[in-house]
Amino acid sequence: MTGWIVGTDIGGTFTDCVVLAGGDQTVIAKAPSTPPAFEEGLWQSLAAAARKLGMSAAQLLSRCERLAHGTTVATNAMINERGARVGFLTTKGFEETLWQMRGAAYCQGLPMQAWYNKVANPRPFDVVPRERVAGVSERIDRNGEVLCPLDEEGTRAAIGALVEREGIEALAVGFLWSFVNPVHEQRAREIAAELYPELPVTLSSEVVPILGEYERFSTTALNAYLRPEVQSYVERMQARLRSQAPALPLFFMQADGGVAAPDRAVAHSVRLLQSGPVGGVVAGLDVAASLGIDRVLTCDMGGTSFDVCLLDGHIPYTQRSTHNRHVVATRMVDIESIGAGGGSIARVRHGNLTVGPDSAGARPGPVCYGRGGTEPTVTDANLVLGYLNPQAILGGEMALDAEAARRAIAERIAAPLGLSLEEAALAIVRIVDAHMADLIRFHTLRRGKDPRDFHIVCFGGATPLHAAGISEQAGVAGVVVPLAGAATVLSAFGIARADRLWTFSLGCTFDLRGEKSAALAEAFAELERKAVTTLEREGVDPASLVWTRSASLRYRLQTNELEVPVPAGRLTEARVARLARAFDRLYTRTYGKAAGFREAGREVVAVHLHGVA
Repeated sequence: MTGWIVGTDIGGTFTDCVVLAGGDQTVIAKAPSTPPAFEEGLWQSLAAAARKLGMSAAQLLSRCERLAHGTTVATNAMINERGARVGFLTTKGFEETLWQMRGAAYCQGLPMQAWYNKVANPRPFDVVPRERVAGVSERIDRNGEVLCPLDEEGTRAAIGALVEREGIEALAVGFLWSFVNPVHEQRAREIAAELYPELPVTLSSEVVPILGEYERFSTTALNAYLRPEVQSYVERMQARLRSQAPALPLFFMQADGGVAAPDRAVAHSVRLLQSGPVGGVVAGLDVAASLGIDRVLTCDMGGTSFDVCLLDGHIPYTQRSTHNRHVVATRMVDIESIGAGGGSIARVRHGNLTVGPDSAGARPGPVCYGRGGTEPTVTDANLVLGYLNPQAILGGEMALDAEAARRAIAERIAAPLGLSLEEAALAIVRIVDAHMADLIRFHTLRRGKDPRDFHIVCFGGATPLHAAGISEQAGVAGVVVPLAGAATVLSAFGIARADRLWTFSLGCTFDLRGEKSAALAEAFAELERKAVTTLEREGVDPASLVWTRSASLRYRLQTNELEVPVPAGRLTEARVARLARAFDRLYTRTYGKAAGFREAGREVVAVHLHGVA
């Protein structure tokens, strides 16, 4: 490292900054988050770090070789349902795909009890309402052959109606089998550019070129939904950075564990979801390795959420994740979250005490922040119990109003339940601890693991405070709390250390019975050509990257696939056979010995390339 590196992470309540200043010197700083102008909190945290180094923020940035940034902008847009007004263009006859979803859609992303009576659950919010979906005549088959040409006049009329009548701000395009042959989606984008040059267009064949039209359409629609908000934020960040350090490279943390340049972060906005917690996972793996511990659960309790990731010697990935009850089918670090944080609101409902999932966030925040909050939160309970020093927040720069916290809990919780003030505060803490312990058990047991074999690595502003209660209820092997304040900024630390990472995927459909090495090799060759084209367009030399590859396999007639590493080198029939056996072993470890159906055969549904710089 020739220059300094800055890693920043914007959370729901606080914004963290870590400066890797060479050698063993590391400087950490925090500032309150500033929604909706989150970049202001980031610059405040940079200024706080600069003051600790005895310099201005501009002087700090002038000594840096890069600024890596994890942002909650995409996640907040999803949680608050504040994305763009999206229109969706699809193959005629498939206009209902997004609306119909999958059978589990009424439960996905909800607590376990919601599965017991799923018909009573409300639908997820509509990213694209039915009236903003338009079907056009076109058809490509599974082999990429054009069966019906794109109706260009119909496409012009459909786009015109979506813009003029429905007032869309972004367009998503998802045609059947476009990941095999994207020619119709590409032509639809050209037509949109002719009619409305400023309209942002997202193609499913570029964002998520995989099998499964619902997952592909959902991810594409979400990318279009988030893109204008992300683009506006990125442009504000770039403008602010140009005024102070015009030559400093800016990178954004992605959900796959790597950082990306601004243009790619905007084009693949959906990959910014969960970018902050992913930074903590990257750093958590380093912490575990330094202690010689293979099995850990990274736990991040911030202001609004609690995030868990199981590390069994490596970072786990998933091709299917749920965000605000919507499916995202891009490769992400396998993290599960619930609404449990320092800002989680405590209420008495029908004589029962509930905590979360809704949060007071940064504005107004907990009652003790003195920013207009009136409902007691977990932070208020911790303050009443004496777990927090009211004069020590942000190094003494932020004082907490303990009397206001006591008054809110006494009036809203203790009095209705007939409890003392301390009993009410302790009940709030124990309930939120139980929620977090439940998630740890659910996350581990669902993956065939025993929580008693794992240590939890604490990060986030509140996890160390709750570690004893969580570990007691979850029954884990032990607790690791990084010292010297590192636990509170571990996500920013991981973001600062993250590599640049490119992930390329290509959907394909062929089984592995018979001689399939040539088909698999050709799929990887096609993906490599696509990767080279993309990297050269970004000005990156493909030969400078370290490459790995993998394939997503499943048993025929099943719908769940698993990602299996594919070794480098020429693909022979013997190597393909070993790939099939590796899938069998992974399937058994994941789902149990009796779950597989080898007699049905195995099929490849996607191939993946991962490049690290």
